[in-house]
Amino acid sequence: NYPHARGDQWPPPGTDWRRWFLSGGRGSGKTRTGAEYTRKMSEKVGRIALVAPTGADVRDTMIEGVSGLMMVAAMAGMKLEYEPSKRRLTFPNGCVATTFSAEQPARLRGPQHGFAWLDEPAHMPLIEEVWSNLSFGLRLGERPHVVLTSTPLPTKWVKKTQAHRLTRTVRVSTFDNADNLAESFLEEVREEYEGTRLGLQELYGRVLEDVVGALWRADWLQREEIDYADLERIVVAIDPAGTANRRSDETGIVVAGKRGKNYWVIHDSSAKYSPQAWAEEALRLYKLYSADAIIAEKNFGGDMVKEVLTRAVPSKDEPPRFIIKTASRAKHV
Repeated sequence: NYPHARGDQWPPPGTDWRRWFLSGGRGSGKTRTGAEYTRKMSEKVGRIALVAPTGADVRDTMIEGVSGLMMVAAMAGMKLEYEPSKRRLTFPNGCVATTFSAEQPARLRGPQHGFAWLDEPAHMPLIEEVWSNLSFGLRLGERPHVVLTSTPLPTKWVKKTQAHRLTRTVRVSTFDNADNLAESFLEEVREEYEGTRLGLQELYGRVLEDVVGALWRADWLQREEIDYADLERIVVAIDPAGTANRRSDETGIVVAGKRGKNYWVIHDSSAKYSPQAWAEEALRLYKLYSADAIIAEKNFGGDMVKEVLTRAVPSKDEPPRFIIKTASRAKHV
């Protein structure tokens, strides 16, 4: 029962989830939600993990902060015993919450827990190691699970975690918590950041898929099944890396098709290849999709691409049609 909480601060319904991701703007109340839910979970489990980007963040925000565990426990009439030197917070019923810094993910390798609260996981540089070590130890009790409270960043881990079938993501705006924030603060951030990319992330808790300066916006693209035999034209495009070693860039190999004014990326085989290997892959895709041509950019080795591909064509096969294009303008133009 959470009589004073907003609807978005209540845990998700049902028991078919393992991660509750509060993706919130600054000052949206996500820390208070994490603290209140952790206090409630102390009644059901014996071991809790508290993880923040640094040890100081655990102490200053999760435990002693104005919305932290000490405050919410006091409001509920509970007195917690905090032993910083032992990285331990003990509840009146004996439940122990151990603190961890994301700077030292190996510390999570051994301990077992029935519940965990991660604050600002999107801002943990070593989150992959933190998450894997925590997950292997989250195995006590009937239903071990985790609450994550964070202003999001468009990192691979954040996008993967929020999209996972066991995750319930709740996006909370700074303005949803307006009753508890200074009016002058709200006026200033609204005037300064409303309608901006930073505002979408820091005020509305949105994961920004688009990259600044990118040619394509996420909302322009869609995934759909396409019968490539119905396309008017199909090409294989190659953008070779300048070198062939473990530090080289990828060689771009993409199959694209056109019908009317619509275009489809059918296949992406971009990877690190030797010249012989990328030539063989391009020829394989050319045959597989019955492509009309293989295209390369003259500015960046078009003639070399044609020569390497010509040498790679088996003697029994007809050579593919080559088109060498000149990129006369920058991509942004």
